[in-house]
Amino acid sequence: MTTNGEPADGGQQLRQEIEQTRERLGQTVEQLVAKADVKTMARTTVAELTGQAKSVVARQRERAVLLARERAVPLMRERAVPLAMGTATAVLIAALLAVRPWKRPASGSRAVTRTRAARPRRG
Repeated sequence: MTTNGEPADGGQQLRQEIEQTRERLGQTVEQLVAKADVKTMARTTVAELTGQAKSVVARQRERAVLLARERAVPLMRERAVPLAMGTATAVLIAALLAVRPWKRPASGSRAVTRTRAARPRRG
């Protein structure tokens, strides 16, 4: 039975220690297998580096967009009036050409007409 509140045999405590040792050993074996699996380690490394590269590209893209906007806005302001004038001129010319009545030549006033008399005679 029990003496001083402890079990007579330490069998239960020993079983628990054995179970804990087995669990730690299993975890250690899993870690060793993971380290020995070169293919998985390579994939993990590639995934990490790919993620890093994507974040660098995204940052650089944002930086390029901001820089382009900084430089483009003043340039657009400088060229806005000439561009607007050129566009207005092009629209005006297009409107005039669309509205202008086209004159067709009279039916008898063709530049070149072919008749039998105009053909050279043979022989």
